[in-house]
Amino acid sequence: MMGWQGSCLAQLHRYAPRTRATFLASAVPPPPARYHLMNISELHLHYRSAACSIYYDAELPGSYTLWHGFASSADFRAACLSGLELAREHRTFKGISDARQMRVISLADQKWFTDELLPMIMELHISPVMYSAVVVPSDFFGRQSLDSLAEQVDDTVAQQFASIEVVTRYFDNDDDAYRWLKGVDAAARPHADRAAPQAEAA
Repeated sequence: MMGWQGSCLAQLHRYAPRTRATFLASAVPPPPARYHLMNISELHLHYRSAACSIYYDAELPGSYTLWHGFASSADFRAACLSGLELAREHRTFKGISDARQMRVISLADQKWFTDELLPMIMELHISPVMYSAVVVPSDFFGRQSLDSLAEQVDDTVAQQFASIEVVTRYFDNDDDAYRWLKGVDAAARPHADRAAPQAEAA
């Protein structure tokens, strides 16, 4: 039987037939605005496509996913699988998703995320607490679909992965998201913020 790693690699090949080297060799846009304040040499581009760029931030430490706009089903799934690969490689339990430019996530992709990707994330056993900071979409339908996905993730984690806590908070800018995420660790175990994706007040 194929393990989660084999399944992950098979799906990544299916949704992103180009190799990581191809992405890294492509013209790379400047890092997100917040990262101009940091030592850029410590920022690692893990993945890039037309839909998003995923960086590893060693100062966090964790991932930073910057969505560029609408993501097709193939692009969305490839990006998510690449994020899973980054988490496994760096054993990180923190991630920022800058979804300001994200558009609608299809119901099929939401179901794929909760039914297939989420169990693979949980099986990494990186930490008893996983932290996620989300910069909310400006697009109405993007916010609605992200809200729906967040509810499904909460329900699935509560029902199937009770030993792991997923803590998610929502922001209107990446600076506040970074400051919050930088200050948390796996030992803190704060209560999860299960509110709908509305940006937190500064």
